[in-house]
Amino acid sequence: IAVVVDTKNQLIGTVSDGDIRRGLLNGLSLDDSINKVMNSDPYALNVTSSRSEREGLLRKKMLNCIPIVSNGNEIVGIFTLDNASENISRKNPVFIMAGGFGTRLKPLTDNCPKPMLPVGGVPLLELTLTRLKNQGFTNFIISTHFLPEIIQDHFLDGSNLGVDIVYVHESQPLGTGGALSLLPENVTKMPLIILNGDILTDLDFTKLLHLHESKNFDVTMCLREIETQISYGVVETEDGYVTSLKEKPAYRHNINTGIYVVSPDFVRSMKYNRKIDMPEHIEVRIDNGYKVGSLKHTGYWLDIGRVSDYEKAQKDVGGFLTEKILG
Repeated sequence: IAVVVDTKNQLIGTVSDGDIRRGLLNGLSLDDSINKVMNSDPYALNVTSSRSEREGLLRKKMLNCIPIVSNGNEIVGIFTLDNASENISRKNPVFIMAGGFGTRLKPLTDNCPKPMLPVGGVPLLELTLTRLKNQGFTNFIISTHFLPEIIQDHFLDGSNLGVDIVYVHESQPLGTGGALSLLPENVTKMPLIILNGDILTDLDFTKLLHLHESKNFDVTMCLREIETQISYGVVETEDGYVTSLKEKPAYRHNINTGIYVVSPDFVRSMKYNRKIDMPEHIEVRIDNGYKVGSLKHTGYWLDIGRVSDYEKAQKDVGGFLTEKILG
């Protein structure tokens, strides 16, 4: 299949090899305009469509592939039979922390929780839920604090997205880890995925979960490697003598992406309603001999903490990255 777009990358048609053959049989030449053979009313699905919806349309219409478009009808990808696979349901709960004030994003967050800011016309939190749903996760817990009614009124119990959502409310901010102590007991029976609600990523969460379970880790952290460029020449010394000079060196570091898988015991070890950040409690677990593993993510990841990050997210999701994120 070939996708035909206008100057704004909006879908206006598709062309298959069959369309070209029929055109040639009807007397057209290879020099004729594409609009003489293209299907100007092709089937297409929105980026927020689920994998099962895409597979269902392929089967119903006996198609091999289908264009995927944004809310503005911009082409963002192609879903093919090669992409189609049985969507395995995963019972592991996913805990999304969405209670922050988003202070660095003001005035955008004056009247809107940061995870509800629209990215490509869709709330950031909805993009996250859709990606996880497309990987088979359907049980979600969302922690709220700032303007919780906006989040709850939008998603309700999650049935409109085909998932189950329950909410825990922080009456006062509990840090990136304290809200775990508010979770109901029934979610502490299997490994729990945790992530911040202001993250945009194409991470395969099933891969992270598999590593955690196969290695029997207490915590598995998702990491990302970044490079820090020093703007000056770095001089190393020893006992007053200069031993080396490095002109504007670059150093690579692993950073915490704010995505974890934790054991049921880790959740139960949190003190009720106590403010604590995840890194602080993870260090405690390491000091007590628990195994903490890591997975380095080399794909797309963006922490939307500043206005410049938000602007980058809009540009990224406006392009072909949307399909990759929702996967």
